[in-house]
Amino acid sequence: MSLMRAVRDATESETRADMWFRRAGELLDEVSKLREQVASATAVAALVKAEAAGAGTTARSEVAAARSEAAALAAKCDLLQRQIDERTESLALDDEHRRRHVAEIEAERSEKRRMALELSYVQQARDIAEKELGSERRARERAEGELAAEKQARQLADAERARQEQRANTLRGQVADLEHLLELAQRETRRHVEQATTPMRASAALVAPTAIVPPAPAVPSVPPSLPSVSPPVSPQAPPAPPAPPAPPSPNKTGVSISATYNVSNAKPVYPAMSKRLNEQGMVVLRVLVKSDGTAGAVEVKSSSGYPRLDQAALDAVKTWRFNPAASDGKTIDEWYQVPIPFKLQN
Repeated sequence: MSLMRAVRDATESETRADMWFRRAGELLDEVSKLREQVASATAVAALVKAEAAGAGTTARSEVAAARSEAAALAAKCDLLQRQIDERTESLALDDEHRRRHVAEIEAERSEKRRMALELSYVQQARDIAEKELGSERRARERAEGELAAEKQARQLADAERARQEQRANTLRGQVADLEHLLELAQRETRRHVEQATTPMRASAALVAPTAIVPPAPAVPSVPPSLPSVSPPVSPQAPPAPPAPPAPPSPNKTGVSISATYNVSNAKPVYPAMSKRLNEQGMVVLRVLVKSDGTAGAVEVKSSSGYPRLDQAALDAVKTWRFNPAASDGKTIDEWYQVPIPFKLQN
């Protein structure tokens, strides 16, 4: 506001100065006219004087009047000149004040420009600092993202390693089960072979004593002690035949009918999350089929590598009905393997 007021005052001062300069010009014009009038009056006075010289007293009075009028005009001119000088001095003072106000206004403007320049420098420095902070923040976020990605990759690697170890353990278990089954099969084969060969050895044992008996009739004169030798051969032979009847019917020992599962059982539900993640695999379960056809203990023998698929298979098989195994015409409990494939199709 002070700046506007100073500018307005300076403008008014300039306006007043111009007015006074015009007024001074007008006064100078008037003075010039008065001087011309004085000159003309002087000329008239001279003429009058000349005429007065010839005219006498009347001329002298006119000359005196002209002189007095000329003196009055001169006094008026002096007064006007003094007024012009005073107004010129006042105009000079006003001009000095105006120049001083203009200088103050220019100083204030330069100060404002300097402050605006300093503010622009401060704003630029602030912008640079904010850019550096943003770059540092982005670098920190990038580093955190890389750390998170590395952590996720490490977790995926650990999960894959655990899955591989689980599969390896599953394969080792399968190999151990196969070895156990092979050993059982070998034992069963040896048992069947032994049971099949036992009657042949028994019949060979019966035939051997009869081959030695013929020479016996030729020894009637032997002392009575010999009859005690022959009885062991004939009485011990009869007990041998009861032993071989066991091998001819091997179905009486062990399981005669293996367990099976009903085709009408509900299929396992394919987990929606597994479908979205494209999880596939084969789950092999060991099921203890009870004598009433229900599933007793259910455990994972071979994992698919995905816990969701394994759990879905377990939940389904626990509700299944089975045809129980039978031995000697009676239903018994038996472990049974159930393969459950999970495969995505278009």
